[in-house]
Amino acid sequence: MSCNREANAPFKHSTDLFISINDKSSLVLVSSMAVVAVILVIALIAVSTLLALNQSPSLWVAMVRSSLFGVSTSLLGLLLAIFYLSPSSLIAAI
Repeated sequence: MSCNREANAPFKHSTDLFISINDKSSLVLVSSMAVVAVILVIALIAVSTLLALNQSPSLWVAMVRSSLFGVSTSLLGLLLAIFYLSPSSLIAAI
């Protein structure tokens, strides 16, 4: 009775293992990029709201200030990314 180890192996070739690891790492990378994007959007909304609520006398004034802070920060980041810096360094700076 001969024992055939290759028949029970999950990967027949070393390239099969490499493809499997490559697929898993790409899924992890894509999902982590989505998580970072969600965190940055939430931070943009939260920071502009907190800045507006800091010294606002009423809710209406806080909402207007929050909108202005959010739009101005977004436009500032967009203009800096287009003309001066790369987007990756702007994410850390702004």
